[in-house]
Amino acid sequence: MNVTEMNALLGLLVLCYIFKSSRESLNSLFSTGITGRPILRCIMLEKKCHILLRAMRLYDKSTHLVREENDPAAPISDIYKAIVKNFMSNYSIGAFACVAETLVPFRGRCHFQMYMPKKAARHGLKLVCITDSNSSMYDSYIYTGKGPYSSHPKSEGHSQKHNICGVTVENGLTVTGTLRGNKPQIPAEFLPQKDRPVNSSLYGFTKELTLVSFVPKKKKS
Repeated sequence: MNVTEMNALLGLLVLCYIFKSSRESLNSLFSTGITGRPILRCIMLEKKCHILLRAMRLYDKSTHLVREENDPAAPISDIYKAIVKNFMSNYSIGAFACVAETLVPFRGRCHFQMYMPKKAARHGLKLVCITDSNSSMYDSYIYTGKGPYSSHPKSEGHSQKHNICGVTVENGLTVTGTLRGNKPQIPAEFLPQKDRPVNSSLYGFTKELTLVSFVPKKKKS
């Protein structure tokens, strides 16, 4: 593979993302029928694309076994860290951030592959991410199981205060999140009541905390 072919393949993959076709077969994408994308056939032949995707490696095969002892995601972690570093160098999330997880569909041979029945794909690689309020990713690492997060690139020079959604934090950061209804700290007035109006909200305050209970429908909160 030369540089021109590499750039062509990366451009083709970006187009597949734009077309929301990440789970569509190459045969369908390169088809001359109704399912095909003519622009892809202008980039390269289907057979060439298939060969490059099968043969391409993102790591040095002679050293990855040693690296995998400390980094289970060694075959893909270098390029993933480079991508995340570019996100962090060229984008600012502002004062509001969200800690979330996503599942990248994958069914290959991988011992840290996850099964998450509530996700659309259910099988794949789990990513833990920091995003802004519009879900644009800023920082992320590949979850490879309990233990040191060796696939997580270290942040550099980032000290802005944030409001973090979905996780409990300290050290001057504010937090927005949800609570299960069975928590004993929740006052009885905030739990489902048959006489609370639909679409109403009840607020409670302490010096540092705010609790809100919303009623989406009758006898629910």
